[in-house]
Amino acid sequence: MKKSTADALTLGYQKTIYIFEDDDLYFSEQSKYCKDNPKRQDTVLKTKYHLSRFIFEKQDDSIVKNQIRQYGVVLPWTVFRLMTFGNISSFLVALQPGYRNKVAAYISLLLYKDDKIPAKILLSWCNALRYLRNICSYNGRLYERLHHTLPALHHSDKELLETNSENDDKTLFIYFIAMRHLILSMSLETQNFWNKKYKIY
Repeated sequence: MKKSTADALTLGYQKTIYIFEDDDLYFSEQSKYCKDNPKRQDTVLKTKYHLSRFIFEKQDDSIVKNQIRQYGVVLPWTVFRLMTFGNISSFLVALQPGYRNKVAAYISLLLYKDDKIPAKILLSWCNALRYLRNICSYNGRLYERLHHTLPALHHSDKELLETNSENDDKTLFIYFIAMRHLILSMSLETQNFWNKKYKIY
């Protein structure tokens, strides 16, 4: 997710403005995302503030120090590398639809046509997996409970989910389905990296 988001937004970016300060990432002509929309303005201001604060909190990182000294800013790929899953999720929500679609399309590059991940689905998965991660961070129970921040179901997976009861779509299995798609979207190099890393443990 980190690398794909970074590559989707930075490859070919030639503006002189620091990419995270570029309003084109956050605003569009649509009324919901236009600069005259107070709610949108507030979202963008909060996003820029949190990004600045995030970078400030990482100022003791040796790579961050060197890049600020050399370039005056932290390079975008470094910012994305340091982000948590929650940071990435919040950032994707702040993007205007054109750039969300760009990220989703890049993540889907290696997938078959029927398995491509629409931006709306991707946002849902990020939000749901952040919810799941938060439960884990507080040592919460995952099994034998109904979950209420649910990942949207990809159209290619509808036959996988048995709907014998009204709560079948609130079980842990639906999260595994979403994670499977994200794992399959990884490059072979990335998959091999994680496979080797898990073998160590």
